[in-house]
Amino acid sequence: MYYSRGKNSFSITTPVALYRNRTENVYEKATRQQPLGGFYDFLIIAGYSRRF
Repeated sequence: MYYSRGKNSFSITTPVALYRNRTENVYEKATRQQPLGGFYDFLIIAGYSRRF
């Protein structure tokens, strides 16, 4: 989503994971723990800019 008014601009975006190819690391294999993560379930990115 992008909004602009006068010299000000504001945007909000969110990436969407289509495919996750993650392998277990050495620690997870040795301890047989659940994967510790490394990928966000969701992420919101906001930006603001002002034109001079």
